[in-house]
Amino acid sequence: MDFKDVDIYPILKFSLPQRFNDMPPSDFEDFIAFLFDKKGYKVTQTDYSGDFGADLIVKCDEESWAVQVKRYKKGNKVSPSDVNQVIGAKDKYECDKALIITTSSYTSSAKELCEETDVENWAWEKLLKEISSVFFDGQDFYDYFEDEIEDESQNLNLDFNLKDIKNSVKMDDGNLYTLIIYQVKNKSNKNVNIALNNVLHISSKDKLQNSMDYWYEGYFQGGMIYAGAKVEVGFMFKTEKVNQINRGDKIVFEIIDESQKLVRKIDNIGGPKVETSEGEFGDVLPEFKNDSVEENKKDEGVKLEKKKEKNSSNRLIIGAVVIIIFLLIGLVLGSG
Repeated sequence: MDFKDVDIYPILKFSLPQRFNDMPPSDFEDFIAFLFDKKGYKVTQTDYSGDFGADLIVKCDEESWAVQVKRYKKGNKVSPSDVNQVIGAKDKYECDKALIITTSSYTSSAKELCEETDVENWAWEKLLKEISSVFFDGQDFYDYFEDEIEDESQNLNLDFNLKDIKNSVKMDDGNLYTLIIYQVKNKSNKNVNIALNNVLHISSKDKLQNSMDYWYEGYFQGGMIYAGAKVEVGFMFKTEKVNQINRGDKIVFEIIDESQKLVRKIDNIGGPKVETSEGEFGDVLPEFKNDSVEENKKDEGVKLEKKKEKNSSNRLIIGAVVIIIFLLIGLVLGSG
């Protein structure tokens, strides 16, 4: 596919939310070649098959790169065998460096091998940042297409309101997570059946986009939201990816509606002015107070004070009893 002859923006609007999984692998390789060409590099594509582990040879100044492209689904991670392929391709094509680009991520062992062998690796988030830089003037995808995407969510008649943020929550796997809770209200007069497909966080500072790691157990993930009813949605990001939520960040909900269409709802965190009971806060959002937790703390405090009062009363009674005993002993000895 020669992307130089087409309007790339409608293609990106449709393909980016699907991580290019709507494209054949060969067309995705062509797109990555087009991306490097737009960046001003000299690009040579190898054969689609029998490429010895390199899909592209990219030259910048006097430096050459063997590039392997992996159009993988989100759950299919790049493995050490993939890394070994591009290492072999670097030698085969006598390149200076090696690079792997994927629409997914890397296994821990693949990351280690990349570090040990000096193979540069682009995961989905890095690829998105490069695409945004070249085609969207540095804006993220959801900023660039915001008006069109926002229109898609209007028919759902759902309100998404941020309810709670918990930073550095340690979970059973031993990792720290940023936990986020939303309240979703069905504003319509009819029942709505949806499924939550994914949640994204987009940083307002570096435009980096991250997919959530896990849904929070016990919260709504899909099903019926009755007319006028509210549900709560909980999800989490590893702290190493998203360590805090800032005003201006975006939370993007990818929703499958009743017609099986993918619809996106964007929530701009914070808005132009946000106030709490303590007054207006700055760029970094504080953790929200959990009223039930605060009430429990108050209850525990009351119980503790009552316990102290009871212990004090008991000590007075015991002291009085001891004094009476000593007086009785004195009377007995005196009469003797």
